[in-house]
Amino acid sequence: MRRPYLCASLQCTFEYSVELTGASGVQWMPVSPFVGAMHASPSPNGAPIREYGSVGWCLGERRMSARDKAASDISEVPAVRHGRPKGLARLRTYATGKEILVLGPSSAGKSKFAEYLQFGRLHPEGEREMTYGLTKSPTFTLTLGVDGRLALNVRRTVDTPGQTGPVQHAGLVGERKPHAVVVMVDCSKPIAATIHWLDLFCDRLDTVLRKGHHIRNKLREIVVVLNKRDKIDPDAFEELTARVRGVLDRHLTVVLGPERTAAIPLLECICVQGPRGPALIDNVLACLAERLTQ
Repeated sequence: MRRPYLCASLQCTFEYSVELTGASGVQWMPVSPFVGAMHASPSPNGAPIREYGSVGWCLGERRMSARDKAASDISEVPAVRHGRPKGLARLRTYATGKEILVLGPSSAGKSKFAEYLQFGRLHPEGEREMTYGLTKSPTFTLTLGVDGRLALNVRRTVDTPGQTGPVQHAGLVGERKPHAVVVMVDCSKPIAATIHWLDLFCDRLDTVLRKGHHIRNKLREIVVVLNKRDKIDPDAFEELTARVRGVLDRHLTVVLGPERTAAIPLLECICVQGPRGPALIDNVLACLAERLTQ
């Protein structure tokens, strides 16, 4: 079953479901959008329901900001279209395009996310290629909506090797001066390890942004992508989102301000082929495009 959900000035149609686990095995059923805080709840027959796939921008108790809610000019967006301009169109796209820096620990799905961002291509689970240096994409475009009313010009994406540490990743924000930073988090890893990486990253990022006001002014958006959402149970996921939000608030509130820090979205994602298709990763792209074109 497919149902629409509100995505700022867009209305995207995605698939989402809950898993019913009982004596009769596993079944899937659709649930309403914006599940909110992840939790286990009893099904009609008493079996526990494991919910995931909330397609809201911000998880837990945080919803869209008043600015996002006010943007009610809606059109249906069944898919994201990826394009490679040529000739003069390429020069215009480069001149007006945004640079997107993809950061995160090893095996968080950075390369898969960057590839989908550029080509709209997902690989089967289990395929993995190591990234040993900065990988820069050529100029491309993202178009959302049947009428193409939302278009994002991307000057380049920069994919980073996870083998370098969080301090070095934060330093790249100062070196590259991107318009957007996408921080990939691996939900399948121990929460303590994830929070440790993010804590070191945000602590250094605070220093980088304090020293360079021009870097801070050019940085339009920071997005945290909680990848491999299907690899974590609801209770652990709720704990992870709460602790991630705590790290962001602790380190970035002073340099970015409380309102801007609170507006950093935490987005669920699955960057491999699966029965639910590209619903969650398309939601991340829609959020990114919407915020960078406002």
